[in-house]
Amino acid sequence: MIAYASSLDQIGPTGRNINDCAALLSIISGPDDKDSACIIENAFEFGYNSRDRLNGVKIGLPKNYFTGGIDGEVTDSVLAAAKELEAAGACIEEFEMPLMDYIIHAYYIIACAEASSNLSRYDGLEYGYCSQEAKTLSDVYRLSRSESFGLEVKRKIMLGSFVLSSGYYDAYYKRALQTRALIKDAYNQLFEGFDMILSPIAPTTEYKIGENVDDPMKMYMGDIYTRPPQIN
Repeated sequence: MIAYASSLDQIGPTGRNINDCAALLSIISGPDDKDSACIIENAFEFGYNSRDRLNGVKIGLPKNYFTGGIDGEVTDSVLAAAKELEAAGACIEEFEMPLMDYIIHAYYIIACAEASSNLSRYDGLEYGYCSQEAKTLSDVYRLSRSESFGLEVKRKIMLGSFVLSSGYYDAYYKRALQTRALIKDAYNQLFEGFDMILSPIAPTTEYKIGENVDDPMKMYMGDIYTRPPQIN
């Protein structure tokens, strides 16, 4: 794992079921003396297979997540999960997610800017791949990065370098940071009224291998539901 967008990077477990994910998260959460970015003071503790733990838990359901381009199959699955949680004692309440139109744009401006900075270390000298075709120092930089970085990585570096450049920093990157602060404030207010928020993680079911690789905008919009918590 490498640094991509330092202020946004998060890790999380995946598993075959929720209990496996919870067990692993309870182990890797909490303070870490070797991680200067760790801000969680106490490890998470989970009770497994305990339905009565949801009594009194208030869960927000963002109704504007279920309009537009979301697949019906995804909507049905999330609403079915809401009914299960309600049956387990939780209180489900709909609300309007604020600043939804700005989240994905702010995320990608910030992410690409930080990626262009973080990935600059992979220059073919101290870090990363070094091209065997290089004859001069300029060749080392140019060829090493051209040969080792894929198209999507190059796209993000170019966009990030653009938004950080003179004349565009204030117009794009600075405004994205200001938008991020507004989003964070909005979330803080939401969690004064909710214990958790239930949402889909993608507007569609899984893509087939190779599908949409030539349509980066569609791929980026597929992140619309996972970026709100990440940008916080």
